[in-house]
Amino acid sequence: MESSIDWCEANYAFSPYIAEFWNSISSIAMILLGEIRFYKIASKQFRFVFHLITAVGIGSFLFHATLNRYTQAMDEVPMVWAAIALFFIMLETRFGPMPKVAVGFTLYAIFATIMVVAPASQYQFYVFHGTFGSLEVISIIMIWTIYRAKKTKIPGLETLFKRGISIYALAVVCWMVDLHFCNWLSSLPVNPQLHAFWHIFASIGLLHLFSIVYVDRLEKEGSAPYVSYRYACIPVVNYKAD
Repeated sequence: MESSIDWCEANYAFSPYIAEFWNSISSIAMILLGEIRFYKIASKQFRFVFHLITAVGIGSFLFHATLNRYTQAMDEVPMVWAAIALFFIMLETRFGPMPKVAVGFTLYAIFATIMVVAPASQYQFYVFHGTFGSLEVISIIMIWTIYRAKKTKIPGLETLFKRGISIYALAVVCWMVDLHFCNWLSSLPVNPQLHAFWHIFASIGLLHLFSIVYVDRLEKEGSAPYVSYRYACIPVVNYKAD
């Protein structure tokens, strides 16, 4: 069964076994994001989110390799769950443990999964992005409030946010242009494969933005977090326990 969306990359141009070669290969960036451990993460909640990101990368690889409705769900459902989990972490950091809210979020995740998987038409694409997009916008706003409140208190936080939001914005631009201007892109001598760049830039941007959420949790727990960079581009969250 075919997926509800076919991206701008020419299908089976590089291999008879992979529908969208570059979009599939670039999905490895998300797998790396999920498995990177450049700082110690003791929290099971954060580990769960990063494992979901790994699942997104695997699902994305399979989806772009097959353009199948079922592998599309393997890409999209973990995205929704990761967004919900990250949103809940930020709420719990701000307001403390919320077991009843956790149950509510779990039920919402199940409902969102049904909404994403059930529609078997072109509208499925819009249902998914309406669900995921709203969580994405709310989460970015909450990350911005963390940045505004703590940018002068935590070393490196301002650079972390500005880099993260800029790279992620560039990723969104790549995604939008690939989606809406495919005819023009296909007329160029070489298709720039912007959806593949979306995978790469989104992974780098999210690594920065997720690190802000981790910094917020560490400070809430009484540690003294600070941000450094490995290879001048990979953010590393360090902390001194009180």
